[in-house]
Amino acid sequence: MGPPSPDRHVNYAVTILVIAAVVMVAMNIKPIPLAAEVKVTVDPPGAEVWVDGKIEGRAPMQVYVNPGQHRFETRMLGYEPLTAVWQNFEDGGSGFVKMKLTAIPPVLQLVSDLNSGTLKLDGGRTELIPREGNLNVRMPVTTRSVEVSSGNVRVVAPIEMKPAMMPEWNGAVLAANARVTAISYGGGKAQAESSHGPVDLFIDGKLAGSLGPEEREIPHLTPDPHRIRLVDGGNVFDRPVSIGEIPGVLLLVSGEQNVGNLLVRVNVDGARIIIDGAEFRASSTAGDNFIANLRVRVLMVSVTKDGYALSDPKPVQLRKGETVTVDFNVEKQAAVDVEKQ
Repeated sequence: MGPPSPDRHVNYAVTILVIAAVVMVAMNIKPIPLAAEVKVTVDPPGAEVWVDGKIEGRAPMQVYVNPGQHRFETRMLGYEPLTAVWQNFEDGGSGFVKMKLTAIPPVLQLVSDLNSGTLKLDGGRTELIPREGNLNVRMPVTTRSVEVSSGNVRVVAPIEMKPAMMPEWNGAVLAANARVTAISYGGGKAQAESSHGPVDLFIDGKLAGSLGPEEREIPHLTPDPHRIRLVDGGNVFDRPVSIGEIPGVLLLVSGEQNVGNLLVRVNVDGARIIIDGAEFRASSTAGDNFIANLRVRVLMVSVTKDGYALSDPKPVQLRKGETVTVDFNVEKQAAVDVEKQ
């Protein structure tokens, strides 16, 4: 008996395929879908790509998804997150997802002893400086200079904006009748310069370096609350600041006004601060109440809060340019039962 003929092999294969097809129909087995190839690009490159809530890598890249609808997201530090929903990728097909991120505008913080005036960004935007001397604004990436004016005080800070990156100084910071220290930060870096010098910069009580008109890198300025202290001979400028994840600029402006600052620490949050018999608005965080630009003198300070006993007033001597701290520990008032007559 000779070897099987080629025709017999063909017949066997056809028979097996027919039987497999009949079995699949009988068992309602569907063919495995073929993944669709999707090419993903993001402007700027390097942004994270998420598909259906799971990170897949960084753009540009290609991913494979099952047919149907999928949610594509992209994220990058310093940019607004973006979501794009694409539908109906076909079985075994291909497609493109193109996304463009928008840079988050850098933050400008003005911290000063000024109690009036204006802050102006080139392009015409102007903000009024409040009594506290502090402002937080977002700067368009087109900003090239910042101007501060208050009485005979004038400050001009030329700046170069870079989307999602640390702003850089584009020349010396100029000041008339004021002492100015300018700090820029972002991307884990910080640099500073001063309109005069030498100025010793302390961050959280530690000397970070001596500043002048030349830029220098500043270590330890992480995205956290910090205490900044500038010492220039007999002149002191001492303020709490908050550095965020978003790149920004910190302008510390001293018009050498005869004012100081008060930090009232209370064991409960939300207390009202009474100074010389009048209630003062304070920036309160976890019981810390900061009040800026008070005329230098001896203050009588007390605190009160509903349900707590009024504290005894404490005398506090303010010092020019400095932040003086006073602590209060208030106690809850005992409940009083009143019998109905």
